[in-house]
Amino acid sequence: MTENNSGNARKEQAEATKRRLIEGAKKAFSEKGYKGTSVRSLSRSIGISESLLYHYFPDGKKELFSEILKEELSVISEELMQFEADKELYSLPIEDTLDRIFTSLSAIISKHIDIIRIIVRESEVREFISRNDMCRLLKRLSDWFEELLKKRIESGEIRNIDYKTTAITLKAIIVNYILVRVLDIDTERLDDPERRKKMIAYHVSLWK
Repeated sequence: MTENNSGNARKEQAEATKRRLIEGAKKAFSEKGYKGTSVRSLSRSIGISESLLYHYFPDGKKELFSEILKEELSVISEELMQFEADKELYSLPIEDTLDRIFTSLSAIISKHIDIIRIIVRESEVREFISRNDMCRLLKRLSDWFEELLKKRIESGEIRNIDYKTTAITLKAIIVNYILVRVLDIDTERLDDPERRKKMIAYHVSLWK
């Protein structure tokens, strides 16, 4: 094996080990939370030595969780881009559009609910997430709602409402849903299609 090939093989092995660490840590953090997960329990659950974990992540679980969080936020951002690019959202009746929006966002939330729960529940991890990053994600959602409502006003489907304030209301409904999921509250869940349909019908009736 040439020196070049040997170097590439070592690099690939190192990347594979690092990925194994990240995936194993995701599972451990989701089961026990950030505070309840120690470096020792992490290394044991993944099947590696503590020294190897510190080799890849010198700051231990703090750096490991920060890396996971960065990845999760990047994936969420990409998923939102794909969701926003769904052209059918602009052609469906407003009621169906809102239902599609909710189910799509619900799927994204469900996929990342473990990391969202840790962020909301554990104050120790707040330092790992930029307030500006979270504000950008929420503002992006508001801006998208504003654009969607503005287009519906221009098409005549809804009357000339205050679409900026209405967008804030829609965002608040989503944020409330996230909190309901995080806290495992079962009452008045909008996962229930009939309850969601009534909620959507009520809001749309105010716009027409």
